[in-house]
Amino acid sequence: MTLRTFRTGAAMALATTAAAMSVSSDLGAQQSADSPWDFFADARFRLEFNDLDNSLRGAPERHRQRMRLRFGANYTLDDQVKVGARMRTGDPTDPRNPHVDIGGGFSSFDLNIDRLFLQYTPDWIDGATVVIGKFGAPIKTNPVYGELVWDMDIQPEGVGVVYDLGAMGPADQSGLVLAQIAVLEQGAGEDLWASLIQWWATHDMGDGNSFNASAAYFYYGDVSPDGNTALAFGGV
Repeated sequence: MTLRTFRTGAAMALATTAAAMSVSSDLGAQQSADSPWDFFADARFRLEFNDLDNSLRGAPERHRQRMRLRFGANYTLDDQVKVGARMRTGDPTDPRNPHVDIGGGFSSFDLNIDRLFLQYTPDWIDGATVVIGKFGAPIKTNPVYGELVWDMDIQPEGVGVVYDLGAMGPADQSGLVLAQIAVLEQGAGEDLWASLIQWWATHDMGDGNSFNASAAYFYYGDVSPDGNTALAFGGV
């Protein structure tokens, strides 16, 4: 590589340095052991510095401060039924982003509900759990590209079934996830649904190491049913 090529590449590079502080708390642990309530919360404060080359990119340096707050509660009705809800900061029309940027002319932060569900764990089907409403994505993700297919900030809506299959062959644990997700409901037109099926397994290799594998299939219906372009141009 020539010196000139190196300088050009360095000038065009985007250098980003971010510092973040997160605080989380399982408030339920501070309650009595027999309480049906489970409270939880977490907060994040992030400083982000983007150093852009003005002469080549035509953009000024950007220094952004971001905040996120999430809190919720679960209530156990009995051994089989649980209800839960969670609130978070962020634009309610952007399900992928729970953060707010400070410096908006002193405007207030949006606070909205992103989970509201009922969970049923039948005692007559060992290992099965059914969840209905708006809930956290029940899929298994890998630690490297965990959100490549599904952004975990997006809370699906519909019904999900999680089934623990236990040990299977060389796998110490395995499971099956099924979900029917409502994406777009229209009173006078075709609805948009998505379907998900995932199988996962893990094998303990000892010394704190494990081998994990999963296979998933996602199916989306017509993303613009009856010509509706709300999702096509909404960025979801």
